[in-house]
Amino acid sequence: MRENSSLRHYGLLIVKYMREQYRTQILMFALTLLIFIGIRVIGNLFTYAMSTGSTEHDDAMGISLIMQYAYMLCAAGLLFAYQTAHCMPYMKNRVQHIAYLMIPASNGEKFAAAVTISYVLPTVYTFLALHLSNLAQLPFTGEWMSMSQEFTGMFSELVRTEPQISEWIMRFATGLAVYSAVSIVFSGGWYTASATLFRRHPFLLGSVILYLAGQVAGFTLLFCNFSLFQNADADPAGMMGLVTNYFYVLSAIYAVLTPALYVFAYRRMKSAEV
Repeated sequence: MRENSSLRHYGLLIVKYMREQYRTQILMFALTLLIFIGIRVIGNLFTYAMSTGSTEHDDAMGISLIMQYAYMLCAAGLLFAYQTAHCMPYMKNRVQHIAYLMIPASNGEKFAAAVTISYVLPTVYTFLALHLSNLAQLPFTGEWMSMSQEFTGMFSELVRTEPQISEWIMRFATGLAVYSAVSIVFSGGWYTASATLFRRHPFLLGSVILYLAGQVAGFTLLFCNFSLFQNADADPAGMMGLVTNYFYVLSAIYAVLTPALYVFAYRRMKSAEV
């Protein structure tokens, strides 16, 4: 079997996947849109409840929008993980696996097509659902993709009057952004490996293992810094700096593990017992 790269074969593999899995993909997009609309509706009801109290409407809307985008980001992450864990449906049994390996395309093209599907489809679904779900907020805000100018203005005023807090926030936000980006790629590598390792329920089993590993890491973190976390008088800047450093440490660990996960997944995909 030829191993040289071919964009034509690569494209045909993606078309083949979409043709065979289009019903599943329609359901995935519908689920993404339904979840995003639900988050929008709940967030706007929350805004209404706060606005009827002592909170200003614009402040309530700003808080609600931040919560909405945070929850939608979490939902998009879960859907991305699920899509990635099922990007190789031919791995479900040995017969389908061998039949797929016999397709006239290189193993690299097959693996690249699976990885592309796992990243591109969730991104497209998230983008479309994010914009379509805004229809659920228009009656409440009257604005498309509103971010509440009053709330952001209040935030900017805090940064202007408290430069030290601004510095803490910027460092923390940078560390969080790096960690989030690296985590997405690591998650893709982990669930791609799960897709090749578990023939049944790759998302569920991969999530359980990842959860248990996270619990071990969390307990280790708590044990190593027990005195700091128990100190009620701990310096907020020191605490925020510590958390920011952990973001960078975890990002470095993920960056090292991710290539190994993709190499493992590739070797698992191209090997089959005949």
